[in-house]
Amino acid sequence: MNARSDELEYAIDPEILKRPGIDFSFIMWEYLCTAARVALDGDRNQLSTMSFLKIRQLVIRSCGNDGEYISPQFPVKEIVFRLLMIAPGTWVPERLLHVALSDLLITSPKPRHIDQGSLRRVLSRAQIDGIISRPSP
Repeated sequence: MNARSDELEYAIDPEILKRPGIDFSFIMWEYLCTAARVALDGDRNQLSTMSFLKIRQLVIRSCGNDGEYISPQFPVKEIVFRLLMIAPGTWVPERLLHVALSDLLITSPKPRHIDQGSLRRVLSRAQIDGIISRPSP
């Protein structure tokens, strides 16, 4: 199935999160599950010496199957960031993010819905949080 010509893909750009005045290791620490923090011996400073790829691999390995890593109570941008952190590839098509987000939100104790257009609008303002987009190839 070909992507629609107007579909976007999303990824995390770690360089945005490393801007002057931004504490990259603090931000990444907040996106780790307990198992990942234990793997780092509880030492947040280790993150400052790790590549973003290694951090993502740690998150995928430690948090990917943790049922509490992504909660429907989180804000939409946080859910998407976490989905991008555990995604098998760097870039994730918008429709796949929307399906994963919708599945999570609709099955929560307090179901809510976000349509794909609204998700796009939210994510269009998410670059400051390190979430970037590009047209699907």
